Amino acid sequence: MTLRRGVFVLLIALVVSSCGADPEVSATTSESTAPPTTTLLIAALEGTTWELITYGVEAKPTKANAERPTTVTFDDGEVNGMGPCNRYSGTYVTRENEMMIELQAITRAGCGDRDLDLVEQEYFEALGNAERYDVIGQRMKIEYGKGLSLVFEAR
Repeated sequence: MTLRRGVFVLLIALVVSSCGADPEVSATTSESTAPPTTTLLIAALEGTTWELITYGVEAKPTKANAERPTTVTFDDGEVNGMGPCNRYSGTYVTRENEMMIELQAITRAGCGDRDLDLVEQEYFEALGNAERYDVIGQRMKIEYGKGLSLVFEAR
């Protein structure tokens, strides 16, 4: 029984001593392998086509028109996509969770429906007023005012 106890104490001592690794080595290792949060957010944002699923007041969002999918794609500082009726493109800048979008070109085809024209105009204004974004799994939320957001799903 005392031999077992001695072996057990020795094993515990080995485990505890191995946990006290050299702090310089640990810090260097963690810095070189863990990418910054900003890099992870941008990686999750870029290279995906996002389809709008809801917009407007977060507490009572409006569902996007499924018959006319509205999309956005971010790639290396450039943004482009399709509104309910028109294609658009521009530039974007992110810093941590902050986002700024500047639309530079929008085609001018009419939707043929005044209500849909207004929805598209609101969508473009919302993108131009983007303040923050979050990507969680297959969903992305862009906040464009207090309590206002665009919610997208990865396609």
